[in-house]
Amino acid sequence: MKVKVKDLQVGNKVLIEGKEHKITRFEMSNIGKQGSSKCRIEATDPSGANKIYIKLSEEDIELLS
Repeated sequence: MKVKVKDLQVGNKVLIEGKEHKITRFEMSNIGKQGSSKCRIEATDPSGANKIYIKLSEEDIELLS
């Protein structure tokens, strides 16, 4: 199911770069000079490695059940 990045929460499982990730931390910035807010997603991939992604808040992302 596709959702907006801004609607994610800690604990959600999402598909990023073709791999399942579990969100461990989520922060959303205020609107900046570029006109859109950004979200910082810290997630753990299946191998246990922590990854950090910066995405636009209005971008679509695949939410896994």
